[in-house]
Amino acid sequence: MAKKIFAFTGPIHAGKTQSCSFVDLKLNNVLRLRFSDPLRDVLDILHQEHSRQNLQWLSTVLRKRFGQDLLAKIIYEKVRNFKGEFVTVDGVRRLPDIKYLKRLTGFILIAVDAPAKIRWQRLVQHRENLGDKQKTFEQFLQDQKQESEQQIQQVMEQADYQINNAYNNLDFLESEI
Repeated sequence: MAKKIFAFTGPIHAGKTQSCSFVDLKLNNVLRLRFSDPLRDVLDILHQEHSRQNLQWLSTVLRKRFGQDLLAKIIYEKVRNFKGEFVTVDGVRRLPDIKYLKRLTGFILIAVDAPAKIRWQRLVQHRENLGDKQKTFEQFLQDQKQESEQQIQQVMEQADYQINNAYNNLDFLESEI
């Protein structure tokens, strides 16, 4: 049985996690992976907050030391060892990530986007990371300029599919799964 790997890329709060959840609801036995999970695990071990600043800093430090594709290698091994048929990958951000993950048979890269104001409103409402609730629109725009976010547009250009998620409409995925 061939695996089908739905990998999602896009800017902050475009709807990558929502897209993964949509796939998870439609299919059984889905392995759900996030690029940020290993970073969150390290922050937990260190008893540090899951703030966007900590996640971005840790990602930069680890990739400088262990290679730009470090997180992709972690995801790759988890997918390779998974015995099920379907995988969702949330948060592909860098060109080395997709270069490495494209080695997986069944890899599909999907770009998700929405206007900046809508994404900021989602961020403040969802409060996934510490400090999100108080984040101003200007701070949100600054977050998108951080090192961890700089290659997203280039990654999105290499996607197999594009989703405009301005209205939380993921009907496109319905036809693909």
